[in-house]
Amino acid sequence: MEIDNLRTLNEKWVGRISKFYLIFIPILFLGEFSVYFLYKKLNIPLYFNDKTYVFIHLILTISICSILLVVNYFICKSNVKSSVKNVSLLISSELIALVTTVIHFRFPTGILAFSIPPIVALVFGKKRYVSFAFGLSIVFLFINYTIQTLVLNHNADPNALFRDYLIFLLDLGFQYILEIFVINYSQSKNRIIELDEKKKMELESKMKRDSMTDLLNHTEFFYELSDKKFNANKTNQPLTLAVFDMDFFKRINDTYGHHCGDIVILFTANLLKKCFGEIGIVFRYGGEEFAVLFENSTIRQVFPKVEEFRKLLNQKEFTFMHKKRVTVSCGLYEYDGDDVPSSMIFDRADFALYQAKKTGRNKVVLWTEKLGEYANT
Repeated sequence: MEIDNLRTLNEKWVGRISKFYLIFIPILFLGEFSVYFLYKKLNIPLYFNDKTYVFIHLILTISICSILLVVNYFICKSNVKSSVKNVSLLISSELIALVTTVIHFRFPTGILAFSIPPIVALVFGKKRYVSFAFGLSIVFLFINYTIQTLVLNHNADPNALFRDYLIFLLDLGFQYILEIFVINYSQSKNRIIELDEKKKMELESKMKRDSMTDLLNHTEFFYELSDKKFNANKTNQPLTLAVFDMDFFKRINDTYGHHCGDIVILFTANLLKKCFGEIGIVFRYGGEEFAVLFENSTIRQVFPKVEEFRKLLNQKEFTFMHKKRVTVSCGLYEYDGDDVPSSMIFDRADFALYQAKKTGRNKVVLWTEKLGEYANT
């Protein structure tokens, strides 16, 4: 889940940067046109004639950048891997930097455009993308320098040109070191956050469970009961609650010791999980009392399963009890959407349990309207 979230976040920001680059096209056009208009207005001589200037700066530049950005945009919108989208964005950024610096060769500061792709690579938060972007910047910077000195030959001082490129290359190296520091810091911080979040989740999980049996506890029982009641009303499906209480458990503690009582509790809890873990939610309500919530199950469907559990527990022989058996009583109640609070659902199952205790123990009693009438008298 976490990996999917990171992938979604990555693609979200790649998409945002790609859209920003698309906005860059009209901005670039307006900028080139404004420079041309300003030069003409102030009678500043152009280093090309009008037609050549318009073709190179307005038509050629905009066309190449538009093609690069549109291709990158469609790659980022496609279903290819995130790594392909990231690399596409970085290569497009480097190519745009190369085009703009070559065309504006009379402005040495234009080479600063090669520092932009490594900054974009920081968004991905991984060293390999930052290293890839810096490597590309160095390669394209060398290509740009070669074009400047061997192809354009615009009578610039070769020593000054070499000095400018060398200084920028050193700045680029310093920027690379800083970005690696930033990524290392970010990754360290994320690890600390992840560990804190993991500890928090583990603590929350422990707070929801009984420490001895690892069953959900009393607090979670009422939370789940309220939640399942809401779902039952929403889906118009039955919800059945079973409440169990071990018979004469105090006598076991008093006769054989609390250690033996703990053995009985643990065995009962494990048997409940084995019998009902896949079809219901098992809770340790408190002490020797347990509860199981059955979604989408009627009381008639649950009854034989509960009876089977009662018989299995009764068959268990604990060596320290000298062949005496453990028994359990159970009360069942089916919630069918009637307008009662969650606490009443438990009260009705608990009253059925009380009747099981009252009428001989070691049995399962179903709550009925008649039983409810008796409870209210």
